[in-house]
Parts: sequence; structure tokens; C-alpha cells
Amino acid sequence: LEHLSLPMVYNPRRNALEDTRELKVEVGTVIVGRYRVVASIGKGSFSRVFQCYDLRRERMVSVKVLRNEKDCLDGGLGEIRMLSLLGKHDPAATHRLRLLDYFYYKEHLLIVTELLRDSLYQFYKYIEATEPTGLRSYFTLGTVGKIAHQLLQALALVHSVGAVHCDVKCENVCLSSATRREIKLIDFGSVLPSFLPYLLTCLLT
Repeated sequence: LEHLSLPMVYNPRRNALEDTRELKVEVGTVIVGRYRVVASIGKGSFSRVFQCYDLRRERMVSVKVLRNEKDCLDGGLGEIRMLSLLGKHDPAATHRLRLLDYFYYKEHLLIVTELLRDSLYQFYKYIEATEPTGLRSYFTLGTVGKIAHQLLQALALVHSVGAVHCDVKCENVCLSSATRREIKLIDFGSVLPSFLPYLLTCLLT
């Protein structure tokens, strides 16, 4: 992948060294004077994700804050490179996550993307808990077929740039519109050049 220029936001009057590997982020916090934290919407082994209001663009966005660890930084840089590359081949970001901004701040890599709705897993569990009979009426054969078709289009795009998404699962497929049955593929930190999965299979067998 091509060279990546990483913007760094810092206070020249401070050494910028942090005491912990987790950036302190609370509701109401304004990150780099632009992104006001509205809610926490997810947490994983390598990052936390927040719903934020972009004060400059006046819109809601998603901000992923990666842990202050080398593996997390490397994975985050890989995700930025892949989303940037996909953006050149698919400017409309029809069925994949759209990258909006990224920067290095207080020893943490932050990735700003469009804000999507629940993942398919979360949406399924929500319907199951609140309206079990609604599962059959929503996840019809037609809906499942439409979702699968969009997912295959997203994967075809990834394959077209010589890469493979290595973590395709319901948690990494998010709804962009529940009523229109539209989805987008997310989490591009687990993407490898297309020859690597084949090479790994050969080595392990």
C-alpha cells in the first residue's frame, strides 16, 4: 500500500506523554477542539468507539480510539491505508465504511468514520429480545438475499485491490438503513494481501 501521512495533533507546551494506555474520554469531552463525545458505542480488545458530534461539519460521526500499544497502532495504520485505498476505487462508499479523518493525539491513533447503525448481530439480538415474532418478518429470504448481495459486492471491492478481509462476521456488518435493508462492511484492520491467507494455509497444512 502507498505511503501514509499521519497528522499529529499536540500541545507544544507539553511533552505529550500519557500515564495510561487508555485515552481518557468522557461524554462531553471535545477531542482536538472538534469532536464532542456524545456516547460510547462499543469497546473491543484494541479500541473503543464513540459517537461524536463534528463541530466543524455539524454532523454525527464515529471516532475509534486505539489503545496505546504497537500492535494496535500497526493495525490502525493498516485500516487507514486500506480505507484510503478503497476510497479511490469506490468514492461513494456504497457498501463499505467511509473514512472521514484520522490523526495521532496524546499517543493514540484516532480514526473518524461515518456513523452507522447497529451491526447485524446487535440488530438481531434487539429484535429477538423485544419482538421475537419480528425476526421472521424482518429477516425474510428476500432481505437475507439483499444483504448477502451487498456483502459480496463489498468483498469483491476488497478483492479487486488485491486484499482479503479476514474477519467477516455479523458483528462487522452494520446497517446503514434498516428500512431499506442496506448494509456496510466495517473493521478493515483485519485485511491482508490476497496471497497471505493462501501462504498461511500452505504453511499450516
